[in-house]
Amino acid sequence: MEKRQKKILVPVDFSPSSEAAIKVGKTFAEMHGAEMVLFHAIESNAPIAEFFADGDLAIKKTNFSHKMLDKLITQHSTDSLTVSKMVKEGKPYKAILTASEEIKAEMIVMGTWGSHAIESGMIGSNVNKVVRSARIPVLTVTRQPEGTAFGKILITVDPEFGIRELRHLLQIYSNAYNPVVELLSIAANEQEVDELKTYLAKQSAALHEQGIKDVKTTVKVGGIISDAVLAHVKEGGHDMVWMETHGRTGISGWILGSITEEVLQYSPVPVLSLHPERTPVARYYYHANSPF
Repeated sequence: MEKRQKKILVPVDFSPSSEAAIKVGKTFAEMHGAEMVLFHAIESNAPIAEFFADGDLAIKKTNFSHKMLDKLITQHSTDSLTVSKMVKEGKPYKAILTASEEIKAEMIVMGTWGSHAIESGMIGSNVNKVVRSARIPVLTVTRQPEGTAFGKILITVDPEFGIRELRHLLQIYSNAYNPVVELLSIAANEQEVDELKTYLAKQSAALHEQGIKDVKTTVKVGGIISDAVLAHVKEGGHDMVWMETHGRTGISGWILGSITEEVLQYSPVPVLSLHPERTPVARYYYHANSPF
């Protein structure tokens, strides 16, 4: 059976944020025996910029991009890791999505520096657009990771959708890392707690059947969901957060335009997000019709 991850796309803008993404991208590429593709998007020049440029500005940008990417390839290539490059012109988030489809990437790893990242640059302002549109996992790196062990994973769970795709990815990941996994769901009120605990116990049992033995379940009650998730990450010492992203239908409110983006923006650890193409089940049927 072929290993799932063959190529991992790492968009770069030659900033410290990109370096952090490359560090994490290398870890996942080496884990899966995949090629790491360093990608840079060149935005089209405004006519006024071309008018005042000394020579062809687009060619200069392209040459500079290839030169910088070549340096990164030399720096990060190893005997066990193939690193290549790719350059495209266009709006960064569109170019990233197009590139990921062209090379059939299994994952996109992007850097973003917290709150300021949403306001500037290729990396940051485009992260949310990529996460909204990508149909493969997107791993966002908010700061230079202290290590790359990633042995303790927090998975946020919306019972209307389940974590089927994340469970499949976790199976691959666990073969390399044998991680400690915690399943977290946020109850809107005390009345939902028992149902959520029962539901998470079923998810935990399913993971046990996959051979993932070290699984913990937690239900938190009330408050702002993104704040509750972020606080739990800090308290629990997790190395990474995994979450499936959906529209505004989930019972626990995993709203891509709000909660997921806040977690992406402020998480102290990398966040792996996946946008599955599934519809929710009816609100009150956790047990009779539990999505796995």
